[in-house]
Amino acid sequence: MLCRVIWLVLSVSNLANSLADSCSNNRKGTTNKCHVTYKHGPTQGTPLFKVGEKTFVDTRIFFLVVSSENPREECSLNLNVGDILKRSVQKSEQSSVAVHQIGCVCQSPARVSFCRAENFTANDVILYLTIFRHCRVTGADLAVWGRAADLRVLYLMDDVILQDNGETEADLQGLFNIGTLTLHNLKNKTIPRMFLSYNWEKMAEIQLSKMRLGSTVNILKTTMPYLQSLELSGNDLRALPDFPWCNRSLKLPRNLSRTFIMNAHYSEGATINPRIYRRFYVVHFNPGIDDFKIPSGSLDKISIRGDNLKSIESTMFHGITGLKVIDLSLNKLSHIPERIFEKTPDIVSVNFANNNLTWLDGKTFENLTNLRKLDAGHNYIHTIQNGFLSDKLVNLEAIDFENNLLRVIEARAFPRSVFNALKKINFRKNKFREVPQFGFYVRNLETYDISENGIDFAGFVKTVDAVFMPDFLYVHTDSESSIDTRSPYESSINFRNKKILNLERNAIERFDLTEFNKTRLITLEFILKVFTISLTGNPLHCDCKTRELQIKLLNWTKGNTEITEKDFESWVCHTPPELRGMKILNVPSKDLRCERRCGKCPKRCTCYRSDSDSVTLVDCRRRNLTMLPSILPNGMVELRLEYNQIENLTFSKNTENVTSLYASHNKLQRVSLTLKHFPSKLNEIYLDSNKLTTLPNGFRNFTLSRINLQNNFFTCGCENRWMKSWLKQQSKAFVGGAESVACSSGGMNQAKPLVSVKDTDFVCTETVKPNGYNVNEIKAISAYVLAGFLFTLLVMVALIYRFRKELKLVLYTRFDWHPFDRVDDSDPSKVYDAFVSFNMRDKQWVMDTLQNKLENHHPSYKLCIHYRDFIPGAPIAETILESVKKSRRMIMVLSRNFIQSEWCMLEFRAAHRRVLKGRTNYLIIVLFDDVNVDSLDDELKLYLKTNTYLSVQSKWFWQQLKYALPQKKQETSDGFLGNQALDSDEKYIQA
Repeated sequence: MLCRVIWLVLSVSNLANSLADSCSNNRKGTTNKCHVTYKHGPTQGTPLFKVGEKTFVDTRIFFLVVSSENPREECSLNLNVGDILKRSVQKSEQSSVAVHQIGCVCQSPARVSFCRAENFTANDVILYLTIFRHCRVTGADLAVWGRAADLRVLYLMDDVILQDNGETEADLQGLFNIGTLTLHNLKNKTIPRMFLSYNWEKMAEIQLSKMRLGSTVNILKTTMPYLQSLELSGNDLRALPDFPWCNRSLKLPRNLSRTFIMNAHYSEGATINPRIYRRFYVVHFNPGIDDFKIPSGSLDKISIRGDNLKSIESTMFHGITGLKVIDLSLNKLSHIPERIFEKTPDIVSVNFANNNLTWLDGKTFENLTNLRKLDAGHNYIHTIQNGFLSDKLVNLEAIDFENNLLRVIEARAFPRSVFNALKKINFRKNKFREVPQFGFYVRNLETYDISENGIDFAGFVKTVDAVFMPDFLYVHTDSESSIDTRSPYESSINFRNKKILNLERNAIERFDLTEFNKTRLITLEFILKVFTISLTGNPLHCDCKTRELQIKLLNWTKGNTEITEKDFESWVCHTPPELRGMKILNVPSKDLRCERRCGKCPKRCTCYRSDSDSVTLVDCRRRNLTMLPSILPNGMVELRLEYNQIENLTFSKNTENVTSLYASHNKLQRVSLTLKHFPSKLNEIYLDSNKLTTLPNGFRNFTLSRINLQNNFFTCGCENRWMKSWLKQQSKAFVGGAESVACSSGGMNQAKPLVSVKDTDFVCTETVKPNGYNVNEIKAISAYVLAGFLFTLLVMVALIYRFRKELKLVLYTRFDWHPFDRVDDSDPSKVYDAFVSFNMRDKQWVMDTLQNKLENHHPSYKLCIHYRDFIPGAPIAETILESVKKSRRMIMVLSRNFIQSEWCMLEFRAAHRRVLKGRTNYLIIVLFDDVNVDSLDDELKLYLKTNTYLSVQSKWFWQQLKYALPQKKQETSDGFLGNQALDSDEKYIQA
C-alpha cells in the first residue's frame, strides 16, 4: 500500500513537470497581444572561460525583446526555450560546452511563460539567464530553462515580478544547479519565497541590491549553506549579516576555469584560483548600519563603501583569513588605526578614498609586503612624512592621492626599494608648486600624474634644477651600471617604454629658455628623453621668448631618437588669441613676438617685436579708430587696423615703411594714393569687408604677394576698367582668386566677377554737357528746382494728408518716382529681389499669380521660392536664414494657414530681426484672407499694429507691391510699361 502511494505521488509530480514543459497550451483569447523580437548581442572578443588548460569556451549573447500593442495593459506570451536556444547558436562548437548569455527584456508589462517542446535538452550549454524590466514569471517557468540546459547563473532585475504560485521542490527541479544569483530592484523588494524555503547547496554567489531585506538575509545561512560571496547594496540594512558562514571552497561547474580577463575582473588585483568561486563580502550604501562587527572566516575581499562609517576598530579584520582586498571608500573615516592590518598580511589592495582623513600613518602598512595598490584619494591629507612607506613594500604598483591638500612630500617618504614595481603615481588636484622628485627615479613608471596642481614655470624650473643627474641616469640607462666615468651624452637611455609626466591644467604660462644655462638644458633634454610631458590646458603664452624653446625642441627631435615631434602634441599656445590652438612647433617664427616699448608706438595701439625679423607689429585692432595713426615706429611695420570705424585710407609719409596693412572690417569708402608718398615696401594689403567702390589706378604699380578685396561695392564703370587687367595679372595674389572681386552695379553685370565683364560693358558718363554747363552747375540748378517743387509738394501733402498713400502710388505708377522711403539696395551679396514666405496650402495663388506676374514683369524680379530654390537635403532652418540674408525684401503671404506653420513663423522672425536692425522697409506683409489679428503671435501682432501691410483685396494691391519692392530700371522707352503689366492684374483680384 505504501509503495502504491509513493508511486502515485511520483506520477503526479512527473505529470506536473510534463505539463509545465508542454508547449501545447499557448494562451489564446487575450486582446492585448505580445510581440517578441530576437537580437544577437555583440560577439564576445576574448573568451571568459576555458575547459582544462587549453580549450576555450565559446560565449554567445542573445536577447529577447518583448513588447505589446497596448503598453498600459499586461500581455501574455508563451515561449519555447528550445527554439530560443537554437536561435542563439551562431557558429560551430569550439569545445564540449558553450556559454549562452540569454536576456529577456519586457518593455511593457508582460506575463512571460516558458515551455519545452518534445523535452528538448541542450546538455552542452552552460546558461546565464537574465530577466529584467516589466516581466512577470514564476519559479516553474524558470525551472523549464534548467531542465533544457545547464542553468548556472540567474539575474532578475529592474521591476521583475517573480510570482509565487506555491511551487514545490519538485516543480523547481532544474533550478538547483544555480551557482550565481542576482536580485536587483525587484517589484516587491523582497527575497522570493523559494530561495528562503528550499536547500540551494550549489549556490555560491548572491547579489541583493535595492531591496528591503531586514533580517531575512540571515535565513540564507540555512538555505544556502555553502555561500561563498554575499554582495548587498542599497538595502537599508541596520546591521551587518552574519557572514561568512562557510569556509569550504566551491569549484566552478563543468571543469571550467576563468581566463585572465575574467579572473582579473573577479579578483581585482588579488591572486585567486580561477577554478573556484571568489569569496567576497560586499556591503555598499547602507548608511543605517550601526554595528560593523565582522565574524571570523575566510574571505578574499571585504568592501564597506558608502555606509556612513565614522570609525573602525583596530581588530575589525583580525578574525578574517586570506583577506586580499579592502575597500572602505566613501565613508566618513578620520583616522585609520595603526594595527588594523596586523593579522592580514596577504592584502594586495587598500582603498580609503573619499573619507575625512587628514594624515596617514606609514606604520599602518608596514607589514603588507604583498600590497600592490594604495588609494587614499579625495581626502584632506596635506603632508606625506619621511618613512611613510616601509622598504618592505617591494610589490607596490600604484599609489593614488588624487584630490587631497598635499603640498609637501618629504625626501625620504618613499624608500628606493618601493620603486622597483611602481608603475602609476597619481597626485592630481593637490597643492604642489613643483613636481615631487621621487617620481623621477622610478625605472618602471608608466604614468606620473601631477595635473591640476597650480605648478607654474618657476616651479617647473625648480623641478629641473632639483633632479640629481647621476641617479636619474643610473635608473634610466639600459645597463643600470655606474656612470661615474661617463659623460651624460654617452649614456644609453631606456626609452622603449616612454613614461608620461602629466602636467595638464596647471599654471605654466611660458617656457623661457633664454636664461637656461648648459647644465639646466642638459637636464631638461634627458628628462624629455625619458618622459613625454603633457601640457594640455596650461595657459601657454607664445611670444618671442618661445622662439628659443622652439629651436631647442626642433634640434632635439633631429638629434635624438628618443625625442620626437609627437612628444609635443600637447604643447599648444593659449595666447595671444591669433595663435590659440597652434602647436608650439608649428608656429611661424615671425608670429612669435614680444611687446615693444617705444616712443613712437601709437597711444591707443600695442607694438610687438619679433626676434626672427626686424618688423614691428602695430596692433590697433578693435580700438574704435576713425583714422590711421598719426605716428608709427621707425623701421619696417606690420599695421593691423581690423574692426575699426575708418572711412578714408590715405597713404602718407608716415606709411612709407608699412610692409603689411590689414584694414578689413572698417567703413572704408575711399583710398588715396600719391606718387610722393608711394608705399614701395608694401607687400600685403587686406581691404575686404568695407564700402569701397573704386581704387586709385596707382595700385597697378604695387608688387604684392597677398591682396584681399572681397565684400566691397566696386562699380563696373569705366573708372574701374583698369582693374580687370590688374586682377588677371596678379590673380594668384588675390585671396579667393581674381573672381573674388564682383560688381555691385552695372545692370546685367551685377554680382558678376569684374574680370568677366566685357570691356564694352564698362559704362562711362560724360562730365560736360553740350550746353556748356558742367555737372556741378547742373546739380546746383536742379537743387533749386527741386527745393521749389518740394515746397509745393509739402503744401499739397498737408492738404491731402489722409490720401498720402495713394499719392505715393500715383507718383510712382504714373511718373516712376519713389522718393519717400527708398532704401539702399546696392549690396552685391543680395542675389534675390525678394524671398517669398508662404504656407504650401497657398501655393496655387503664389505660383499662378504672384510668381507669374513678378517674374514675367519687365524688367523681371528675381524671387527666392523654397520649393524651387532650396537645396535638397540641406538643413531647413539654416537654409531659411541664409536665403533671408541674401534677399533685398521678404514678401510674407499672411494667411490662416501661415500662422499655423512653425517654419513660416521662423521666416517671419528672421525678417523681423532685420527690420529691428534698421531695414524698416525690408518686410512686405500681404494679407491673403481674413486673419483674426487677436489670434496671432505677439511679435507678429505688434508688427501689424505698427507697420503698413497690403491686402490682395485692394485695387491698388499691385501698385503698392511694386512700390515696396526694390526699384527696377525699365528696359524700354515706355515709362509705363512695367507698371501696366502689374496693373492689368487688378481685374483678376477683383474677380
